Amino acid sequence: MENGCAFCDKKNFEERIIKETEHWYVVASLGQITDGGHVLVVPKRHLLCMGEVRELKSLRCISAAVHRALIRVYANGLMSRYDSVMAFEHGIVGQTVFHAHLHFLPARLYITDKIRRDFPAAEIESIPVGGSLQELYLARRKPYLYWMMPNGQEMVCWNPPASPRYFRELFAKRLGHLERVDWKQVDPAHDRMLWSTTVAALKPELQ
Repeated sequence: MENGCAFCDKKNFEERIIKETEHWYVVASLGQITDGGHVLVVPKRHLLCMGEVRELKSLRCISAAVHRALIRVYANGLMSRYDSVMAFEHGIVGQTVFHAHLHFLPARLYITDKIRRDFPAAEIESIPVGGSLQELYLARRKPYLYWMMPNGQEMVCWNPPASPRYFRELFAKRLGHLERVDWKQVDPAHDRMLWSTTVAALKPELQ
């Protein structure tokens, strides 16, 4: 536990917890980028990034459960921007909270080409089937951006000069919620309504 860490003290986010396991919290995010359904998978151990995770089996299980729950609750059966699930992480670059946390949200957006344009000098690679971000990070130990596309393909960009909240800005712009880029600036009452709805909708699905 790190003193002052937002995710090391459960009291900081207890009312936003959707599910708790031995190693993980599933938490409704502050500053919901989507109109509900924006959640975080947070390790209980203080880690700098998800690349440091060693409980891979339990991470895969909780991530799969979150993915299924988001599809059940938010997919509308149409080819729209909300009928799929994406994930992203600022891996020690672009972070504003320095405790690992993996974002999930119901969205169908294609962002790889945008990332290539933004960071032309950075190496971008897809994570092969059966592989993991953790294996790649163990070999490199470099900051990264991680994202999972709507088709489930996992991608990583190594050591990009990403600005704080890079992914939040990218997704918020694409989804038409530019006012939600900085979660600290989101109207607290409106945000409470969104994350409370998220907790109420997903908690029964994840119990």
